[in-house]
Amino acid sequence: MLTQGGRSGTISSEILASIYMDLKEFVIRSGYDHEVDWQSDLNFGCTTETDFLREAAWVVLSSGFRESVVRKCFQRVSEAFLSWSSARQIYACRELCWSQAISVFSNRYKIEAIMEVVDRIANEGMDHVKMKIRSHGVEYLQELPYIGPITSYHLAKNLGLHVVKPDRHLVRMAHITGHTSPFEMCSKVANTVGDSLAVVDLVFWRYATLNKDYKIELGKLVNESRTPKSVKKSAARTGKAWQLALTPSTSPLRPYPDESIDCNAPQNRQRLAHPTRRTRHARA
Repeated sequence: MLTQGGRSGTISSEILASIYMDLKEFVIRSGYDHEVDWQSDLNFGCTTETDFLREAAWVVLSSGFRESVVRKCFQRVSEAFLSWSSARQIYACRELCWSQAISVFSNRYKIEAIMEVVDRIANEGMDHVKMKIRSHGVEYLQELPYIGPITSYHLAKNLGLHVVKPDRHLVRMAHITGHTSPFEMCSKVANTVGDSLAVVDLVFWRYATLNKDYKIELGKLVNESRTPKSVKKSAARTGKAWQLALTPSTSPLRPYPDESIDCNAPQNRQRLAHPTRRTRHARA
């Protein structure tokens, strides 16, 4: 039997889906429904130059830092970089942008990394960069400064690609649920409940950040779910969400969401920055 934080055999898709829906409900009730909605609405085809610069900067600054630390200063960093208006505009004002940004975030290496990203976009153009991402995926993103094998998945996910970031929280959770990797765990959930890989990733990750005892609690859920009686209780607890979890998704997992939509249509222009990264420019 699985013990607290331990690993046993891989659990079934239905049981994992039930556990996932419980965690998702916890995340939503904790006030993070906006994050789930944001991640669900992302579409790589609609990613603009502003989106790319902003999300790349977020990931660069977040590397090695707590999210809460970066969140506190990101608004001012964004303003220093002209609210990510365009790479060429930022590059034209690079000295001013540099001096203002370094006064907010004193790690010069990270500010230099952001300037390198700006320089690349200004020289190559966003259309070329998006073509490269479609062709090479996270391998291309890893060419950017401060974007490594793990953080490249973070950036890809924030740009609207259906990927899973194999960070330490998800690696631990995959181990507890008996899976060889976060991708295997998240794929099983995505194929069962119909949420995208990126949304599943977000729910698991956010739950881990909200519950410092997540390894113990997840181990308990896995243990409890192994009896038919517990499965029935879980079904009653999650209600309609559980019914959704038992309905296999008919959409195959793809790295890119549907790009046939009109990104300029009013109903699709809600592709704004994540609420913690919005600036006055982004809201306009």
